[in-house]
Amino acid sequence: MHYRNHGYSSYRCDNKKIKLMKFYNREKEISILREIEVNSKEIAKMTVMVVRRRVGKTTLLKRAFEKSTVIYFFVAKKTRCYFAKSLHAK
Repeated sequence: MHYRNHGYSSYRCDNKKIKLMKFYNREKEISILREIEVNSKEIAKMTVMVVRRRVGKTTLLKRAFEKSTVIYFFVAKKTRCYFAKSLHAK
């Protein structure tokens, strides 16, 4: 995956042009996440990231932990009805 600092890059998927967002310098956030990782070696910790859509949460986590083994668990917000139907479908 390539990150460019000048403008947006794009790629094609199923003949549709997809625009990739820029990844701005997030050293402060990456530093905080890495500090949590170091501290978790002494005492187990779970970090929850709750932020609005499309701001680069996944990319931030991938960058912060690119040299580490971590568990990434995604939870989608669904209505109870939709969630119940998806459980019964299996």
